[in-house]
Amino acid sequence: VMALAVRTRLGPPTPADALAVVATATFWVFQEWAIHDKLLHSAHSWFGETVHRWHHELPYYHVSLDGLGLAVVWFSVVAALLVAFGALTATMPACVSALAAYTLCGGLYEAAHYLAHTRVPLPPALRNIRRHHCRHHTVSDSYWLAFTVPAIDTLLGTNPRPQDVTRAAKAAAK
Repeated sequence: VMALAVRTRLGPPTPADALAVVATATFWVFQEWAIHDKLLHSAHSWFGETVHRWHHELPYYHVSLDGLGLAVVWFSVVAALLVAFGALTATMPACVSALAAYTLCGGLYEAAHYLAHTRVPLPPALRNIRRHHCRHHTVSDSYWLAFTVPAIDTLLGTNPRPQDVTRAAKAAAK
């Protein structure tokens, strides 16, 4: 909200703002997958991996990974980087639009992830996200790593048919 308020003071939106928003949202969904795969399911034990493991052990209790402290630090760093880039390149309005988009993506992720781990009735689009994410929790945590845009898993090869993963796990256990 603050980024949008600042952006409105910088003049009318331009095509550069639209490009910044699309690029940021695209970056977000790939970042989400990479963080989930490379950091939260890391072979190395560290705070984020430990908290994420708790999330897998208690999926209906420990539903959100991002506490307020982490979110404030994370988004403050992103804001500082975008403002610095905007100042250096004279693209401040587009950078503020990117910050607004990044913040919106973060909020959508948190809300959708929370809802996916509850038993509340959901509209069809969120039911699809819930089903996709629940496969990650119940079939194999090596797959279905994307969240807000499940199609990212298809692009990155982590969206197999659940029955194939189950069949391979049973064969490996023999």
